[in-house]
Amino acid sequence: MISWLQGEKIDAWQASNKKGILISCGGIGYEIQLISRDLIKTNNSQNITLWVHQIFREDGNTLFGFQEKEERNLFRKIIEINGIGPQIAMSLLEQYRLKDLLYAIKNADIKKLTKASGVGKRIAERLSVELKGKLNEFNEVLDPGVSEGPLISPYDAKIDNFQELKDILRSLNYEEEEINKALKQVIDGLEQYTISENPARNKLNQETFDSCLKEALVLLSQDLSSKGT
Repeated sequence: MISWLQGEKIDAWQASNKKGILISCGGIGYEIQLISRDLIKTNNSQNITLWVHQIFREDGNTLFGFQEKEERNLFRKIIEINGIGPQIAMSLLEQYRLKDLLYAIKNADIKKLTKASGVGKRIAERLSVELKGKLNEFNEVLDPGVSEGPLISPYDAKIDNFQELKDILRSLNYEEEEINKALKQVIDGLEQYTISENPARNKLNQETFDSCLKEALVLLSQDLSSKGT
């Protein structure tokens, strides 16, 4: 079982919604699937260190890599649950950072868990029920205080149709980290729309919604151009 790798980055790859890197370790190339934020961190790195989980199947072996050991360990906890596969686990870790995902599971926050791609209500409920009492090894991560929250900002909680904006951009195959960055810049720059601190949720009107979507697409296109893609 391969559980840790250190080597030289040779290439990055993407197949459908899966993405990762190829690293050379001792003259052997290992293809490893990563979540978006870990993949982005490798952009300017040549020497890579990853905590790895290896899955054996009849049609081949798959390696899932993580820069943090605790993320790899939570991934393992999730896929131990009957009916929950590795892509669901990657989707959850893609959507939320470690601390916030742990809080969502421990607090049975079904609404938050189902925001991850491919996670329905039944899977979210199973996660909370079956992992209850099995997360003691993460107590140091779950220190007292406020969780890190979603990858972007408070807008998911304050704007009623904010998630719809993200879903449209996801459908265009933009990466989660890129979407978050673009939408934060767009919403922060809104002068014609004020997000109330009132607990009642706001909703972007259609004109503002369309404007935000267009601006986000422009920013995402500029970002892709700057990367030379």
